[in-house]
Amino acid sequence: MENAMFIDEAFHRALKKSQLRPGDLAIVRTGYPGTAAVIPPELPDSNCSDLVIVRPSKEVNPHFLAAFFNSAFGKQLVLGKIVGAAQKHFNITVAKEVMLHVPPIAEQRTIVAMVDDLREETRCLARLYERKHAALEALKKSLLHQAFTGEL
Repeated sequence: MENAMFIDEAFHRALKKSQLRPGDLAIVRTGYPGTAAVIPPELPDSNCSDLVIVRPSKEVNPHFLAAFFNSAFGKQLVLGKIVGAAQKHFNITVAKEVMLHVPPIAEQRTIVAMVDDLREETRCLARLYERKHAALEALKKSLLHQAFTGEL
């Protein structure tokens, strides 16, 4: 939130079509097109003018949609629909063309839980890798120091 810009209430009300609500799926249009995130409950009065905003029905879990758009398959699908020569865009018209077969809500929840578990396991492995890498660098420095000071 340190890079967030704040607008007054009147300006927020004037920009109705770009108002975000908790549970909305926000999809990046420009820069990293197709990257998606669910608006959390902590941001009840958000606004962003350069996102594709999806308001899923009760039968669709927004976290399931975010996982889909952030998957390799979802990224390939979006890349095939990007428009623009210099600045690539994933626009609303193109977003409406995305066809996705959605499993029942219970299965969506299961998939989201599995993706969340895998994401957490990946973070743990990344932290372990970073610690091991730092330890290896320290060992290397120590061995070099010992070698150059004749302590080996």
